[in-house]
Amino acid sequence: MPLTTSRKSRLVIVLLSFAVGSNALPTLRHGNLHEHPQQSAISARRQSFDVFPHLLDVGEMANLSHAVYKYKHYNYDDVCEHWNNETATTITHEKGVTCHWYRHDKHLGTQVMIVSSKAKDYLAVVFAGTDDLFTALLDVDVRKIRFGTDDLYNKDKTNASRVPVSLDCADCRVHEGFNNAVFANHIFDDIYIRVEKLRPKFSRLFTTGHSLGGANSIMTALGLAVEFQKKHIGLKYPVTSLNFGSPQVGNVEFRDFINSNFLTHPNSTQNSPYLVIWRVVLGWDLVPRLPQFFEHIGHTVQMNSPECNDKTPYCIPKRWLPPYGNHDRDANKTKQAFAFYHHIGDASMNYSGVPASWSATPYLWVPGALLSHAIDRYATFLHEWFVDSPKTFVHDFVNTNSSSSSDDALIDDDAYAEPPDDDAAQLLEQRNNEVLSETPQRLLDVVKRWLCR
Repeated sequence: MPLTTSRKSRLVIVLLSFAVGSNALPTLRHGNLHEHPQQSAISARRQSFDVFPHLLDVGEMANLSHAVYKYKHYNYDDVCEHWNNETATTITHEKGVTCHWYRHDKHLGTQVMIVSSKAKDYLAVVFAGTDDLFTALLDVDVRKIRFGTDDLYNKDKTNASRVPVSLDCADCRVHEGFNNAVFANHIFDDIYIRVEKLRPKFSRLFTTGHSLGGANSIMTALGLAVEFQKKHIGLKYPVTSLNFGSPQVGNVEFRDFINSNFLTHPNSTQNSPYLVIWRVVLGWDLVPRLPQFFEHIGHTVQMNSPECNDKTPYCIPKRWLPPYGNHDRDANKTKQAFAFYHHIGDASMNYSGVPASWSATPYLWVPGALLSHAIDRYATFLHEWFVDSPKTFVHDFVNTNSSSSSDDALIDDDAYAEPPDDDAAQLLEQRNNEVLSETPQRLLDVVKRWLCR
């Protein structure tokens, strides 16, 4: 019996959950991005509201998002002590990153720490992805609730939030699980109190995370921005969420409200200096295309590793196992990233949204979409990029006249037909049936081989 769309999605996410789970005990290499001396503390502080993220910062946040998985099974009272004394396997005090606080709420699955770098002048709130990936991404009946604490605490009860957070938007709704992971059980209270104590010592404030941790980082950044704006707290730079493989978080009304009131790029009008969100996506990572019936907020940075020549300024990826090319030092090292304004674009500003088939293409090559989601692949991709060509990251949004806004600039959805003809829609069902319905065991074998490397 052919698999339905729902059953196909469930199979994909079951396998994807294995891939995410493999990150629980990561080991980071020596020579991470933050070790490069080219970016001084002074130049790091030159970030402003209208500047695209520096590749060094993106790589640093990917490393932090990778490292936090290590502490999943620790007694959280010991995590910062271990982090600050560690010398072998993770980002260390010796490398200039200090842990100030850690909490793991096992009931909610929230794993979060606050770290800082004096040399790079930042404070960062870092989330790990949770174990509940399957439920969070596939539950079509998930409640959509108001952002913040409004639907979580009765103000007349003694357990009311010490830092109540809400939006002045009657129709805005967000994913209940993502919202609860940050605002339930007083997690945001704990974060806010500690951030406010430490923030004056640093110019820059980041939130970051991978997978569902990326969604948590977005919710936290918005919560901090709402509070800072409400209290008229002056910030030298906006709260910046740099996250990786984050799923979609809210309804259309939420997306439009946040994009208009908090995330309007200064090339248009600088409505709020308090928040900027950059969602980084590697190749065909499937998670950013889920869950259904939700929307993204913030800008999308789509990273790829194409095979290029001087006649193809917008190149077509050809190798996707691994999805960004070989690890061999002699292999193609060319990297590309495209920034899409508010993900959906803005015609009035001549900014393009992601291609029409952006959400569909991962299903064409499911193994690559599964493997692309792993945080160690994000971290490795960015590290190799910095080593090869540190000045070639995104510097502008894709405009509506650019060939990079076409489907084939991002992904070869034409099964290598020449010339490309953007036939992703026609191939989608065919590829789904071929890969998922006929040979599901092959997908499991691919994931198992990857996990056992």
